[in-house]
Amino acid sequence: MTVPKNVLVQFPSAWVPFKEFAANKEDFIGFEAFVQGNTINGVPRVAQIQIWEFFTGLAFGFVESVDFADGSMKIENGPNLRINDPNGVFSVGNPAVPVDGSGRPISPLMTADDQSPSITAYSGFPMCIPRNDTDPLCALSQRPFAGPGIFTAPDPLVAAPFQAGDYIQYLGYRRGNEVIAYSIVAQNVQINTLGDVAYVRMELALLGISNPSTNVEIAESRFIGYTSNNRATAVLYARDINPCTGVVTNRILAAVPLRGGANEQNKFIYQADLLSRYTREYYVELEVDGIVTTFNTKNGFRAGTYITPVTEWVQGEQNIPGTQPPAMDFSNMAFLTRGVGPDADGNIWGPLDPFPQTGVLAVSPC
Repeated sequence: MTVPKNVLVQFPSAWVPFKEFAANKEDFIGFEAFVQGNTINGVPRVAQIQIWEFFTGLAFGFVESVDFADGSMKIENGPNLRINDPNGVFSVGNPAVPVDGSGRPISPLMTADDQSPSITAYSGFPMCIPRNDTDPLCALSQRPFAGPGIFTAPDPLVAAPFQAGDYIQYLGYRRGNEVIAYSIVAQNVQINTLGDVAYVRMELALLGISNPSTNVEIAESRFIGYTSNNRATAVLYARDINPCTGVVTNRILAAVPLRGGANEQNKFIYQADLLSRYTREYYVELEVDGIVTTFNTKNGFRAGTYITPVTEWVQGEQNIPGTQPPAMDFSNMAFLTRGVGPDADGNIWGPLDPFPQTGVLAVSPC
């Protein structure tokens, strides 16, 4: 396959230049790559790349013990689990010297998201591994009783600690004798918030991509999330990127109320046929009683907001068997046809070149 100029590889919480990904390829031998593109003049040309160890490779288990000093958890009849936490937001942080037996440092590319926290209770309330018994940013008092349950956060602006007995769902990758996690959800811990404080967790951001061919079936786009406040409404935005400056503008798609009836999960779902102007990330902002509710927490999170990358890209599927399959359509993805602007070093990431689809004008406006 040919990888065009300006391809950014999608990791769980980062967009990584293909050159940097290739330079760290030893870390990802045996991983799965989800690649989409088209064959042009007999040459397969790449448009998008996503990396996991296993696609949707969720694992589950009960926490047997928590090691504060080491920043890890032992799973009953399972592995040691360590959060990939280079900034030390959810724990003591990553060890300077590998302790997993591999001899290699923890990958800086597959980290937990410490802006829109990916280490949470079921409700999206942030969770953590205490650094010590008196850690003010992961206070033991945030878990008022041992074991599973539903409760209101004693301090809604401080993360709550994991403890033995928590049943967790985790995503990560194996490294030596450990699993390095970038996402953890405590399934049997529902931490709620009152008043105008609310957290949000996104479970799915699936885009069904339109196609001009008449020989395709288009998947419905779906966004699924949860919140800690049963009075909240989720407002969903697309994040448009200025290809010259990199400035992001949030474009509203819909206000999504919580599902009616018995909804102890505080779940919300948005389903629609989105036909154009796809973005690589979407933004959720919570309102309580019609008023935007966002707070800076003591852990440095922005409560009431969440930025989610698209977790599944579903191109139109061939509708009529026995016919030529249609080309994948990337023409409505401005981040591919126009670019995403400058990186931290000032390099402009323009359109894919050569573009992986015929008949599409992909020119930088800068």
